[in-house]
Amino acid sequence: MLFFRSLHPVTLLALAIMVKGAPQPVRSPPDVIMKSEVKIQELWHLASSGTLYRNLPVSYDHLQSSWNSFLSTKGGNLVETFYSDQKRVHLYSKRKQGRTRFLNLTSQRDAKTYQFKPEDYPIKREMAVLLIEAFAQERANALAAGASSSLQAANVGASTSRRTLDLFVNREAPAARTHSIANLPVINREDWGKGLNLGWNTGASGS
Repeated sequence: MLFFRSLHPVTLLALAIMVKGAPQPVRSPPDVIMKSEVKIQELWHLASSGTLYRNLPVSYDHLQSSWNSFLSTKGGNLVETFYSDQKRVHLYSKRKQGRTRFLNLTSQRDAKTYQFKPEDYPIKREMAVLLIEAFAQERANALAAGASSSLQAANVGASTSRRTLDLFVNREAPAARTHSIANLPVINREDWGKGLNLGWNTGASGS
């Protein structure tokens, strides 16, 4: 306490600003990002570093269509929900914390790449990475649903093929057996029945 009392008021104010403006530690990517493809992981790290794209670079073209759809259908609601939490923006206005810019980006009113200083605006960084995380989760869900549908279709196809095969075998079995008998060597066909005892000679053998 004596140390702080001895400091000049201007120095105390500078210290307070430094503490208040100190950047929050960057959190690690969540599981949904770690399990995503490399390009989505890269988008997360770019957002965490202060760059959020509406129009993705060429190397991300395969994600552009689903990214556009996600931002247009779900992005705006995520932004509004995020900024409705007053605890996140109690120090500054929502406008200064990026709400309007994020909404314009999701609705494509402003499709320019959004670049900001994450160390100065940790709330913007959190909003940006949350958009990437929600996109990654939606993509993972879609891929899982597609895999499930493919597996179900494969199972149905296999079951149908098996039933078709069973019907074919059952229908062709008599003809197949006749064909097999007809092709047996003659000597074998002539020998048939010699070893059979149908009860005709039972009495004779018993006498």
